[in-house]
Amino acid sequence: MSTHSKIAFSKICALACACLVVSVAYGATSFTFTANGGSSGDWTYAINWSPNGVPVSGDTATIPDGKTCVIEQANQPARR
Repeated sequence: MSTHSKIAFSKICALACACLVVSVAYGATSFTFTANGGSSGDWTYAINWSPNGVPVSGDTATIPDGKTCVIEQANQPARR
């Protein structure tokens, strides 16, 4: 393999590794939500969480002592 080919191959490998790192970093996003006992305690209301949003699969949901979260049914769509 010529020196030119080795340099080109090294650059391609470096670019591929950089793309892999970026794609993994963006795909592995999860959030931590804390119930704040907003208007109703309903899990699906974004206003009941801090930060404002509804926890989904892969997120962490913390419900502090004295707070209640009501789950009406499985797979209920989030209300914003």
